[in-house]
Order: sequence, then C-alpha cells, then structure tokens
Amino acid sequence: IFIAVSAFVGASLVAGLSAMWKAMDEHTPHGPNYGKTSVLAAVVGAATDVIAHRSFNECGHNNWRFPGHFTAFYGFVALFIVTAIVFVGLYAFKIHLPLPLTNPVKILANIGAVLLLVGTSVAVIRRLSTQGGNAAQSSYADWLFLLVLFGVGLSGTATEVTRLMGKVAVAYWTYYVHIVLVFFLIAYLPFSKLAHLAYRFLGLVYARHAGLGEGPALGTKTAHETQV
Repeated sequence: IFIAVSAFVGASLVAGLSAMWKAMDEHTPHGPNYGKTSVLAAVVGAATDVIAHRSFNECGHNNWRFPGHFTAFYGFVALFIVTAIVFVGLYAFKIHLPLPLTNPVKILANIGAVLLLVGTSVAVIRRLSTQGGNAAQSSYADWLFLLVLFGVGLSGTATEVTRLMGKVAVAYWTYYVHIVLVFFLIAYLPFSKLAHLAYRFLGLVYARHAGLGEGPALGTKTAHETQV
C-alpha cells in the first residue's frame, strides 16, 4: 500500500508542478533576461538559497522563525535520507535491522529526530505565543501539519527508546502510531503544507530562469500556490 500510494502521490505532485510551471510561463511577461539562466543553473542557484535558508535571514520580525524552520527542515531532510537508505538496503541488499547505534545511518537518524523535535517544538511555541496577538491566526491546516510532523518525530523516538528498553509491546504500538503518521505525510503530500517545499522551490527556479531575480522569499506564497 505504501509503495502504491507513494507512486500515485508522486504522479499527482508532478502533475501539479507541471501545471504551475505552465501557468507561470503563460502569465509572466518574457523580458530581455528570459532564458539567459538555464533551468539547470536556476536549479543550482535555488537549491543553494534553500540549503542556506538565505531568505529567512531577511525576516527580522520574528527571531524564532529562522531557528525553528531551519532545524525542522534539516531534521526532516536527514530522516528522509535515512528512510531512503534503509528502504534500498532492506529490499535490495537484505540488510539486517535494527542497525546498531554506532552505525552512521543510525547516528544520522537520531540527529535528524532531535532536530525535527526541536524545530517543531519551537514552531508550536511560536504559534501559541502569537494566538490572540497581532499576528495572523494559525489555521487548521497549519496546526494539522505541524502536529503530525511533531508526532512523527516523537513516535519514532519513542519507538527506538522503548525497543532499547526491552518494552516490546509498547514499542510495537508506538511504531504502529509512527507508521500511520508517516503514511499520512506521504498520502497527503501534494495537498498539504508539505507540498510547499516543492512548489516554493519550483517558483524560485522559474524566477531565476525567467530573469525575475531570485524570486519571492522562501516563507511566502505565490498566488498560484495559494490556489493549489
């Protein structure tokens, strides 16, 4: 089910990204700098900005926004890499699980879990502190994605800890919860705030390719993305 759903989700995301690129190209005036930067060069430039979180450094209105997003982002990336490695290792090379704590992949997984928990915790505290204030009220979609992401990190960590403690029954139940939350992230990827990563990145790439500069800040939304 996971693989079938992942394939469907991947196709849906590609379709959405293709529609977004087509819409931007149709409604953006092609100036003299259009196409001077190749798509490949635009991808490299946009990736550099995303990796460095450059645009977040320009947001001076909230000092907590950058460290929260930075740690959650890299925690998620680390765990995604670990999941891909384990998936390939398990089904292609029949590796034995669980990996020892000294294994580099396991170390990366634990670092990623800590970063994800810290980042999402900071985001939760920041959103709670803005409720009732001048900042925009957080929506259901904001809280749903944030709490599911926090739950993924918490349940995954709890699974490892309870397994190491020898609490077999508890470990299986926490792992079950963890897998359900991970399935949620995968199944709703093109339709949740997680899709922001893909759509924002594509927007940055197009802005460079079309000669519009470096594009809008990473933390904002284009009109098309808002409609999506």
